[in-house]
Amino acid sequence: LLYSTMVVDSLRYFSSGQSVFSGQNKLDLSSKLNEFKPVLTLKGGRGEFDVEQICKTREEALNVMLEGLKEEVVTRGGYVQNIKISYTYFYAEAKELTNELKIAFPKTSVSLEEGNIPLSGFIGPEMIVVSIN
Repeated sequence: LLYSTMVVDSLRYFSSGQSVFSGQNKLDLSSKLNEFKPVLTLKGGRGEFDVEQICKTREEALNVMLEGLKEEVVTRGGYVQNIKISYTYFYAEAKELTNELKIAFPKTSVSLEEGNIPLSGFIGPEMIVVSIN
């Protein structure tokens, strides 16, 4: 694995419409947590995800992720063997991203598969992950 990036849209599961605090310190998280979608990137062999950008919409986050992938391929001199897209819940978006990557990198193998349960349990159930090697 040389590079991996993801969009997570799972923060709404942290709030169930109930307040975190009671009494006068009530805080409604449902509206605030849904306002951003983090784009995370794993690179450099450190084993840690960096927050590349925080977006307000899923579409914006996917565009940021796609542009980051294109930049990474250019950084690698255009040579990438495989691009793997893994998703949970976001089939339509993942399929669209797969098609865009196949057009952008016609000589590269691009595959799509449903995400695994352990990863979605760790990060959240709604995500798209793209890895290249």
